[in-house]
Amino acid sequence: CFTQDMSIDQIDKLMKRVEDGAILYLSVNMGFIRNMNTDFGFHVNYRESVDRSRNIHLNDDVLPSYFCVRYNIEVEDAKVLASDDDGNPVFLMRDYGKGKLFFLMCPIEIHVFAKAAAFENNYYKIYSEIKKHMPTKKVVECDNPMVGITEHILDENTRVCVATAYTDHSTSVKLNLKNDWYTDDDIEFSLEGSETKIVMFKKQ
Repeated sequence: CFTQDMSIDQIDKLMKRVEDGAILYLSVNMGFIRNMNTDFGFHVNYRESVDRSRNIHLNDDVLPSYFCVRYNIEVEDAKVLASDDDGNPVFLMRDYGKGKLFFLMCPIEIHVFAKAAAFENNYYKIYSEIKKHMPTKKVVECDNPMVGITEHILDENTRVCVATAYTDHSTSVKLNLKNDWYTDDDIEFSLEGSETKIVMFKKQ
């Protein structure tokens, strides 16, 4: 979250990292980034104060949010990932060199900050869209957003996964392993509130 202006030099350094393969995600409230019209795959015609609740339509999910500003844009070569109630693009992605840019025209983090159980209400799916495009060397994944997964390398052929429940009630876990890895432990189990389970897996 930027609370002051970024210099041209800072922006250039940031964009160079994206060009070299990084992923940059920005969500905006009322701001205007210097290179918004040149690098993000859309052109802002104008912006206006709206100060009202609006929904973000992301795939089959409807995410209630709050907009202070509406950006009227023309999409150029960006991909629209989500729109508002009127069909206006609000979440866009664009390739930039070896990396990718994600731009959300809504301060979603401010909206959900004080919202109880926000990530049980599918707001996490915004970040899941970004995750789809992130390279990873991990060999285990879990689709349950209320379960945290850390992976620890013991040696070239052995890793340990630590699964932790981020909720105060029982939740189900299913671990998905890459094809060349296996475990003698259960990959489907339940965790009680804040419980942790350790699973060891090996390379075939």
